[in-house]
Amino acid sequence: MAREKTPEENAADNERKQLAEEKKKLKKEHEDNILFREALRKEFEIGFRLEHPNIVRYVSFHNDEILMEYVDGEDLLAFLKNHPTYFEDAEHFDKFVGQLLSALQYLHENQVLHLDLKPENIMLTRIGYDVKVVDLGCCYSDTFVDSTGYTTQYAAPEQLAGRKVDVRTDIY
Repeated sequence: MAREKTPEENAADNERKQLAEEKKKLKKEHEDNILFREALRKEFEIGFRLEHPNIVRYVSFHNDEILMEYVDGEDLLAFLKNHPTYFEDAEHFDKFVGQLLSALQYLHENQVLHLDLKPENIMLTRIGYDVKVVDLGCCYSDTFVDSTGYTTQYAAPEQLAGRKVDVRTDIY
């Protein structure tokens, strides 16, 4: 007979059930590469300690797989395609910029640089059109100083030149 769960275990189960899940794992070709495996672990460890309404929530890490909050929405590119006039309204624009800058300020206050901020890593929720910054895979923090990359077309000049990065890199 199975043992009865503690109240804490029941509460944790309920939270997991209420939280829709999104999984991130390594591509097949990178599964045996220790550098990619450690980068995935780094992403989780940095993301797990962050808690901000405009940054995706990291929930757990198991078997080289990250479980994170599911964002019911679309990335900024898809959003702009589907809602081309949305940001013509100053209130919408101000809300978007305010939420994005709030997320970046929180990251920077916690010694984290995103370093791969691009339209595909900025999501807008279907209800309320709230910002969610996703994908900390290339981030830099004072506890994990090695960044695994960036997206060339969105990279700041100092990234492309291999120079020191700072909070201005995310703003670029």
